[in-house]
Amino acid sequence: MNNSFDFSVFTRQSTKGIIVIYLKSIYTLFKKMWIVFLPIFFGDNKSGKLKFAIILVLSVLLFFLIRSILAYLNYRFKIENEHFILKHGILRKKYVSIPFDRIQNINFNQNFIQQLINVTQVDVETAGAKSIEISIKALNKEKAIAIKNIVFSKKKEITIQTEEIKQDKPILKIPFYGLLKESITENHLKSLALLFITVFGLYSQNQDFFKKLEVFKSAGKDLETATNSTIGLFVVFLVLISIMISLGRIILVHFGLTVYYKDKVLEITQGLFTKKHQVLKKEKVQSIVISTNPLKKFFNISSVYFMQVANSKKVGRKSLPTRIIGCELEHVKTIKDFLFTNINVLNNQTYKPHKYYIIQMAVRSSLLLIIPNVMIFSSHHYYLLFINLLLIPIITFYIYNKFKKAYFVFNKDIIVVGSGQVATKTTYFEYFKLQSIQLKQTIFQKRKNIYDVILQSTTGNIILPCVNKIEANNIYNYFLYQTQISTKKWM
Repeated sequence: MNNSFDFSVFTRQSTKGIIVIYLKSIYTLFKKMWIVFLPIFFGDNKSGKLKFAIILVLSVLLFFLIRSILAYLNYRFKIENEHFILKHGILRKKYVSIPFDRIQNINFNQNFIQQLINVTQVDVETAGAKSIEISIKALNKEKAIAIKNIVFSKKKEITIQTEEIKQDKPILKIPFYGLLKESITENHLKSLALLFITVFGLYSQNQDFFKKLEVFKSAGKDLETATNSTIGLFVVFLVLISIMISLGRIILVHFGLTVYYKDKVLEITQGLFTKKHQVLKKEKVQSIVISTNPLKKFFNISSVYFMQVANSKKVGRKSLPTRIIGCELEHVKTIKDFLFTNINVLNNQTYKPHKYYIIQMAVRSSLLLIIPNVMIFSSHHYYLLFINLLLIPIITFYIYNKFKKAYFVFNKDIIVVGSGQVATKTTYFEYFKLQSIQLKQTIFQKRKNIYDVILQSTTGNIILPCVNKIEANNIYNYFLYQTQISTKKWM
């Protein structure tokens, strides 16, 4: 432990924190307001609007500079009597005192600017909070590690030092070609939809501006005379763009992904412009989801999602699960051995949903057929009815796959739940981490004497669909019994 730092008196973060606070404020504003400046800079009457825009921008930059300096000067912290104490605020002063017992974890993050100026962001996660209560934007690495060591040594837990962990051999390290494989197996429809929504939103908000540009005038004329082959090439171009977006997202988030296992914790380091160092404790992980799809199976890889007790950065918004990509079979086994003591379910009975589940999915999916057909009949373009020849097989395929992949099996400690349509998802959940259990039944399910069993944890619901009454009652009673007799920590 580094004892060269005195945290018993209030201290400020590095003066480089002014740069971090300032640039983050400017970036946040620009991300929300940049579209407003397009007509000002490129519309008619440029001279008058441009002069106004320049004055406005300079005024905003000066305001945020002053604000950043004041935020830095008023942000002070110390450690006293096993409490992390923070004072901050410009006009409204805030005093935060967090006992070490409430601190769940301390994570280190570095965005591109923080890497350039060689500082680390320290985020203190606490139990029960809806947001990260303490986030120190700029500390040198040695000071950040010293804070982490003090907090966890006082909690009588294992001291986690980044330098020590990095001397060990990682259990998983994804090279660049591994990121390429992962990007190929991503859901490109999501990237394509995101691209379409972004372009459409940008165009709809600035139609007058774009219509005056020569490139859009010529594009409009070309579109009128476009052939089927031209449209086909355009679709291929969009698909390639969506793949590039997926690749870019994977590289930005998961570049240099390395996972270490030491002292009963997993430490994950990843990110290109924003480097994240995250520690996963066994107690915080409520469940895991192992996801694969046909392409991932071809490359023999899976993604592991950790559903953990964590803080969402905004009230009312769920925090995203931590994901480890590119896991091979031995990596998945290591993760399961780390989290669970008894995961063997090979000799246990596997349960499937009642066949009514197929009818239920078919009824819900019928909306995908009703809506386009109603639009076709109302517009009298009956030749478009051929689209049903495409939609019906796709819907049937999805229903068949979802029923085929739905199952659950459990032993005395854990339940394993299968789900998915194209992707195959396997959820592992321990009984003692259950918050509540519900049996739900629609009027149609009542006729079949079946229930939906809903297992609720702190990170969301796990649903066992269309379970017959006897099995549902047995599951309900068994889960309640297990949660009552368990003395293990669930977070």
